[in-house]
Amino acid sequence: MCTLLAVAGACDAEVAEVAEVATVDLADEPVDLADESADLADESAEPAEPDALEVLRAEIGGSAMGVTVNAIEFMRNTSSMKRLLLDPSRSVQTATLRCTPEVSYSESMNAKVGDFTHNIIRYVKSPDGAKWEQYNSDGSKIWLERDTSWPIKDAGGNNTAGYDAKPFGSLTWAANNWTEGSQLPYNTRIAGFNWDPAKDDRCRYETPSFSDYDFYGYKTFSYHPAKDWGGAVGKVDSIAVDYYIQTYLPASGTNEVRLGERHWYARGQGWVSWEHYNRDTNTHEQTCVWNANGGPPTAPQIHCNGVLGDRALGFLGKSFQMTYNYGDWDNCHYKATCNVGQGIQGLSRAQAGPGSQRMAVCAQPYGGSNVYTGEGRAVLKLPYDQRRAQRQVNGNADWDFGHWKLECGADEYVAGVSQGAQVCNTGEGNFHGLVCAGGNAARLTQKCNTRVFNGYNDSRATLSSGDWDKGAYKAECGTREYLAGVSVNPSTYRVHALLCCERT
Repeated sequence: MCTLLAVAGACDAEVAEVAEVATVDLADEPVDLADESADLADESAEPAEPDALEVLRAEIGGSAMGVTVNAIEFMRNTSSMKRLLLDPSRSVQTATLRCTPEVSYSESMNAKVGDFTHNIIRYVKSPDGAKWEQYNSDGSKIWLERDTSWPIKDAGGNNTAGYDAKPFGSLTWAANNWTEGSQLPYNTRIAGFNWDPAKDDRCRYETPSFSDYDFYGYKTFSYHPAKDWGGAVGKVDSIAVDYYIQTYLPASGTNEVRLGERHWYARGQGWVSWEHYNRDTNTHEQTCVWNANGGPPTAPQIHCNGVLGDRALGFLGKSFQMTYNYGDWDNCHYKATCNVGQGIQGLSRAQAGPGSQRMAVCAQPYGGSNVYTGEGRAVLKLPYDQRRAQRQVNGNADWDFGHWKLECGADEYVAGVSQGAQVCNTGEGNFHGLVCAGGNAARLTQKCNTRVFNGYNDSRATLSSGDWDKGAYKAECGTREYLAGVSVNPSTYRVHALLCCERT
């Protein structure tokens, strides 16, 4: 299997054993990704590692400090050469560290999040189109969402897939208006998944295992005008994006941020080179250069699109509706409504204060599009119980004693949630209702459990969606569960528990 470092760049599936990635407590060093669109020039601290920018320039040349670029102009391939082939004469490979033979570039409309301005871009890394990396952007930063060339074996399965960086936007890759020398932090959760078309639930995350872990560090870049790549690429302005990664060093028992990868992009040509560094020894191990014109690009084999369906929606002080399929289903209340085919999977809550549900995370179930139909069935509102079914937990239909319960019907799931709005004097932050949508009764079981907000920590059946609301308590159903209802404290109008039920 490839390490995340190797396969995120250019290796084959047989390269190396997957290294265990250590995690540390970030409580003392928080990274607020929400502020990444701020002035990056203020974050000008130099990398502390020996392979800092001055050393990079001494080795391969570079511009004076302070150049500002729009990285997307370098990462996109706008030339006639959309498929670049490997130049073995300029690449450094070993028997185990092999470069992918080609890189093809493609773009597709970003319809999955309703954004028709910023296209999804993919770099295909195998002649059959099965291995590719997927990037997205929002006009200020670019992030990696998926890599299908990381081999995670499913127990009993015979296919591999890759990993997602969760939640959306968390594995920051580059930025527009990015100033040379500034650090661009990222803090993500790597969620390995398997794709096996022989199984009904063909796309699923492999957790908990080594394929599910936190991953963080920062990026820097250097600018190299008229760099000579040889071959069909020739001389072109280029940037080198350095990928610093938090790693555990057994010899010293410490955690350090070290250079792991260097990605090269040539303006108008896209990805042209990649270098791999050993994080344990801090040494260069591999270089791949793609500079030969390979003709038309190889198309990516797209599968498991639904796995990328997780989306966190903020609904405190505003509404965030991915669809208006259910209309204005709770007038004068702030709403979080999932897209058709998705359901509410989890909720977050402020650590103190009345009400204050902050975010809802939507998820698309794996195993086909016939699970959540999106057919609006009912709107349930507080006060008091509003139950369209009487599901049991541990044999008891009163699955959260002493709390009001809103519960969808036996073949229904929660597609949206609402809370009060100050502008309408309906109790800012007080939970108010939910919308129930129709689902496939054969796939939605009545075997249920609760996830309770206890005020001290999270209650999550999966971590594959990442830390989608930092600083808040989260309750979340599992990847093979659906949300059937919620309970609310009658005194505070805060959500107390989620009713999570198994999905086949």
